[in-house]
Amino acid sequence: MTGFVHPEYLVETDWLAQNLNSPDVVVLDCTTHLIPDPRITYQVKPGREDFEAGHIPGAQFVDMLRDVSDTSQSLRFMRQSPDQFAAAMRRFGVGNATRVISYSSANVWWATRLWWLLHEFGHDNAAVLNGGWQKWQREARPVETGPANPRPGGNFTVREVRNLMVGKDEVLSWHWELWNEPDIFYWKGTPEEYNKLYDYTAAAVKRALPGARVGGPGTTDPSNPKAGNYLKQFLEHCARGTNAATGKTGTPLDFITYHAKGRPKVIDGRVQMGLSTNLKNAAQGFEIVASFPQFSKLPIVISEYDP
Repeated sequence: MTGFVHPEYLVETDWLAQNLNSPDVVVLDCTTHLIPDPRITYQVKPGREDFEAGHIPGAQFVDMLRDVSDTSQSLRFMRQSPDQFAAAMRRFGVGNATRVISYSSANVWWATRLWWLLHEFGHDNAAVLNGGWQKWQREARPVETGPANPRPGGNFTVREVRNLMVGKDEVLSWHWELWNEPDIFYWKGTPEEYNKLYDYTAAAVKRALPGARVGGPGTTDPSNPKAGNYLKQFLEHCARGTNAATGKTGTPLDFITYHAKGRPKVIDGRVQMGLSTNLKNAAQGFEIVASFPQFSKLPIVISEYDP
């Protein structure tokens, strides 16, 4: 894996083919399908049928929803307790010295999720199969069909819990901004389309976490007429426009963002910062925001301030 910062996080098909019969290697197929369902967003379908139609020889099938998620929770795919996860790994034959290789014949994130869970519980001897099932098949490597062949139980124990996640309080402290610099080429749609996407994004975030703080629009220097007008139209939409998600007037806005950059010059081989332009852009943004009295108490985040 030349050029990859953490090559140990991936394993190549050549290596796996050469080490399939090693008692110290366990291969876990994590295939899962999410089937759209308007009633509950999606149905979870474990990929057991895919597995039995063809899998890497010796692999075990992991039901990501039932085997390695806390099924006592109302939300799906919640992290298990350390004891629950350790018991699941032992059932799959994983020990404390086992090299665990995960793959998926569907989206790769199921393989990376299992990899993450192993790291969460202190087992670093794990990797994702580079190229996954698709690459294994393209290379015409050996394939097994039918249910998994049981392995002897492992001695996996959780050596540490790293808590590689954050809780509700941490998320509530974040500022959620949609997009960045929508007034230039990063955004291909119209301002109206941006406003519509903002409405739906804000509604979704607030639905998931009512106390979350959402804002925007993260436009470029307000002294530029195009950027200044973009900021104005966004604030006008938030104040008095029709919310595309709710049909009501206005949309949630908990903070306002824009950029205020400088204009550095090179003089006699030295870089001279453009602080006056920085201040001009900041002031122009303040003036635009001040023209909307209803937002006078909102925080203003100057999210880029290169001098």
